[in-house]
Amino acid sequence: MKNKLISGFGILLGAAVFATGCGDTSLGEGIEIEDIAPSEDSVEQEAVTESVSGEAAAEVESSSEKSAGAESSFAEGAKGEAGYDRSFLKEKGGVYTYSLTDPELIAKYDELYADAFVSVVKSYKEVAEFKDQSYDDTQSAVVGDLLYKGTEENSVMNTGSYYEMDYGFDLNNVGYTYVDLDSDGTYEIIFGVLKPKYDDWGVDCFERAFALVDGKVVKFCEGGSRDLHWLGNDGYIYETGSCGAANWGTWRLHFNSSALPKEDMDWGSNGFTDDEFLGMWGEPGSVHIVGPIEDLDKAAAIPENQLAEGEWEALNEEWESRRVKIEWLTLSDYLKEHKELLG
Repeated sequence: MKNKLISGFGILLGAAVFATGCGDTSLGEGIEIEDIAPSEDSVEQEAVTESVSGEAAAEVESSSEKSAGAESSFAEGAKGEAGYDRSFLKEKGGVYTYSLTDPELIAKYDELYADAFVSVVKSYKEVAEFKDQSYDDTQSAVVGDLLYKGTEENSVMNTGSYYEMDYGFDLNNVGYTYVDLDSDGTYEIIFGVLKPKYDDWGVDCFERAFALVDGKVVKFCEGGSRDLHWLGNDGYIYETGSCGAANWGTWRLHFNSSALPKEDMDWGSNGFTDDEFLGMWGEPGSVHIVGPIEDLDKAAAIPENQLAEGEWEALNEEWESRRVKIEWLTLSDYLKEHKELLG
């Protein structure tokens, strides 16, 4: 998938600077590994049409019909069918949860994805070291500055959209699981945050993911709080992201591991195809575009893709109701068995 959020990342990287004052990062030397249970938050299922009426309700129905055409091949899927493998997707009381409970499958892929765990710990150490430097909050800064220098106090600087920033530089707060994202029989590994720092922002999302490409572990997804992926109960993968105040929204995607390059992705994602977009895009404002999407700017300018007042809110609520809860496996449990990674 094209790096649609990269253009705005440089702006977002320096847009917000937070001094956390936490010079000691978790799970470093001498820090005991802790067990952290997954979040118990649930996703409420709400009726979409309650927030609209009259003509707006009819427009929402029309937009939903546009989506329905793209959904036809993703219904009730399991391994071998379109969409991600939903063998471990459970429903209770209208809430969908992805819960991987097969110990043999977990053990098999823990071994196959050993390099992915090495990569996550290495990235944590590198980013923490980079950010754990002196700064002076009395000095002026320009966009792109990561550090203020001049004082003796050391603090980790939370700047921009980093995965490490989202899990708070605490490896105890990292969750992972395996999902066959394109139902080809081979599972990918996704990493998320057990307890998001900012309310529910980022809950049940993955920000980093790896695949097996010709037997090699390859990172195909690298995001942060400005670029989050999540599973839908309809078999699709969704990506919520922003590249500026005027350009943000949610993409509805499907994955194809056969299209992956053999090199790691530094930022953004590979292997995804944009099937739909719902969000705010430039001068037209709110839009709903059904793909294939080759040029989002041109597609947003087409009148029939532009939404009336109230229509975006209702359709976005419908999409959000599809978000699947994830019962994460914990990185801390993995590291108990592989303490050499912390050396």
